[in-house]
Amino acid sequence: GIEWHGPKLMLGAGYAYETAAAPTETVSVLAVDAAKHLIGIGGGYEDGGWQIGVAAGFVALSSVAVPLASAAVPPLAPPGNPDVTNVNAGSYRSHYLMAGLRFARRW
Repeated sequence: GIEWHGPKLMLGAGYAYETAAAPTETVSVLAVDAAKHLIGIGGGYEDGGWQIGVAAGFVALSSVAVPLASAAVPPLAPPGNPDVTNVNAGSYRSHYLMAGLRFARRW
């Protein structure tokens, strides 16, 4: 990332990459996890010790394909049910936006 500080104005931008924490076989609708690319920008203003700042980011997850043969998430079923077919086979992709607002007082 990069950041610039002026007398009263601050600006910043950055990029981050994060690998997936979960194995591909365990990815499901409730737990989508894949390699992530994040791009963020932000800025702030300071005067008389008071600060206000804003930030926004976009996160894009890589596509994940879970073959039926390697799916590892069972359905919710009573214990001892021998006929369990794992339910997470399929293709998953996701992205999201995030934003933040900050107020602070420096002494």
